[in-house]
Amino acid sequence: MKLAITGGNGYIASHLTRLALDNGHSVLTLSRKKSSQNSAEWMSYDLLSNEPIDLPKDIDVVVHLATSSIDSKSIYEKEILGATLLLDASRKAGAKFIFISSQTSSQDSPSLYGKLKFDIELLVQKFSGVIIRPGQVYGSKPQALFKRLIMIVAKLPLLPYFVKSPKIQPIHVDDLANGIIKICEITQNHKNIYCLGSTEPVSFNTFLKSICVNRLRIYRVFFPIPSFMLFPFIAIFGKFYPSLMQLHSLFVLPRMETEADLKSINLVLRPLASGMNKSGDGQTREILQEGLAFGRYLFNNYYSYSFLKSYLLAIKQLKGGRSLSLPPIFLKWPMFIYFIEINPFFKSKFLDELKSRIAITSLIMEARPSGANIFLGLGSKNTFLKSFFGIASALLSASLIRILATIASPVVYLKYKSLINSHHG
Repeated sequence: MKLAITGGNGYIASHLTRLALDNGHSVLTLSRKKSSQNSAEWMSYDLLSNEPIDLPKDIDVVVHLATSSIDSKSIYEKEILGATLLLDASRKAGAKFIFISSQTSSQDSPSLYGKLKFDIELLVQKFSGVIIRPGQVYGSKPQALFKRLIMIVAKLPLLPYFVKSPKIQPIHVDDLANGIIKICEITQNHKNIYCLGSTEPVSFNTFLKSICVNRLRIYRVFFPIPSFMLFPFIAIFGKFYPSLMQLHSLFVLPRMETEADLKSINLVLRPLASGMNKSGDGQTREILQEGLAFGRYLFNNYYSYSFLKSYLLAIKQLKGGRSLSLPPIFLKWPMFIYFIEINPFFKSKFLDELKSRIAITSLIMEARPSGANIFLGLGSKNTFLKSFFGIASALLSASLIRILATIASPVVYLKYKSLINSHHG
């Protein structure tokens, strides 16, 4: 399959191009400048030139992603005409047309951007094309609105906590690119409109906090701002600052029903906390945290960076590189792992996997000279009396801990019942 992608150097388009090439498809990017980041074919294209374009006859799908800063009615009209000309070129080439719209698309949108997307959707529907409405796109190397949000969070020591916060439905840029390709590959009985984003909306406050915690690893103070206080300010200054109208758009976003569309193309979205990491996947960090917890659990808080590297490599090779998703209490206080490990009445695939990873931890540590020394007690000068009391103390401590674990384990089980009974992997 050969795709023609407009706005080839943009945020979504660059990820879509890379993934399409990785999947064995051919790609023709249409943009003002050729990208040096991929091996795709290139054709010079300016959306606002309003000049007719001739597409190669071997194009199967046209994905329209190109857009510009909508700050005037003249730019608005040029984009409409540009989309019309592209639709005509797609029809002549016999290609399927896919328009990447926005969750803000609405005839009554407070922003020109949302109104523009709605008007182009009307053109695409007349052409019998496909419309994709993504939620808030984030992740990877930041661009567009996501980049602006990161810059704001990085610079400001105080951040707004909106009382009656707007709700958004995030989608990682790579998940969106994957979804677009899946829709491109549908040859018949496709829908006209696909809504792609998290099935459950998250508050904009939560999104900002995730940028702090999972992306920038910084602490920020949030101060409450009643949402209704913003609207008069936006009404006065919104005409001069388009970004204020974008903020207003967040408060009137319609909820998208995305679950059925995601299932129809078999698209699973990564969790926000994982996707917000710079790698686009928080699994590496979670595995390292997991290894640290197991190391502290087995070897009395001893661990080394070389052990963590070995544990990460082992999990990637033996367990497909997926973390066990341990609850925070086990990561912070690894002794609680004992409460569920020793109870013979708890049986599940999760616990089997937990014990398997504890065994991996033990093997890695014991295979290392430093770990073996700790395990065997080598290198320490002990008298008979000291050894005797050490053994007695260890037996007494183990007995007390076992009694405590027997008493507390039902509480831990009830707290994390859904996790313990889960079918991991």
